[in-house]
Amino acid sequence: MNSIDTTKWIEFYSEFNPGEEDINEIIDLCMTLSPDDPRYNARRMMLQGYRLTCISDAQCKVVIERDPLRLLFLLIAAENVSKMYHDFVDEGKSRAHVRGFFDTFCSDEEKNRIRTGIGEHLKPRSLESSIDILYDVRCDVVHEGMYYDFHFMTDGTPMLTGTDPTIVVSITIEEFRLIVVRSIYRAVKQKISP
Repeated sequence: MNSIDTTKWIEFYSEFNPGEEDINEIIDLCMTLSPDDPRYNARRMMLQGYRLTCISDAQCKVVIERDPLRLLFLLIAAENVSKMYHDFVDEGKSRAHVRGFFDTFCSDEEKNRIRTGIGEHLKPRSLESSIDILYDVRCDVVHEGMYYDFHFMTDGTPMLTGTDPTIVVSITIEEFRLIVVRSIYRAVKQKISP
């Protein structure tokens, strides 16, 4: 078998998970898995997480300051990783898998950051309701081509955003991206563990 240079994936995941001593080992192991290994989806999850995050990042070059386009690819990554983690091969259940990704793979601190960073003004917030707001933005992009009405916080001032002006966002796209990539790595690590 040819040796695969894992440097770019190790550098990428190390950037988001400083101090994780096993990143090299986990990524090297992922790259040795063959399609007949029951853990093969860990490899696919790791690669898709990397690719989809890079596509999200590239949206800055396509259309400036269009957070919904970046969000779209981060949520695609979350859905994709969740479905592969659970070996889900049917169609549908996308919203449930996105919710499940954040509920299963985020730390309590990250869940709280999403919950407090995205929600309806003056209403109690749950992780599920915050994720549903983001998922609705994703649906607006995919089904309506509406990629301009939602904004993450940029200058430290919470945003009233979207077609529903009661939505308050006090988290940056960079914070959200960090949460997604860290959670992808946790999912890969769990999937590859015996």
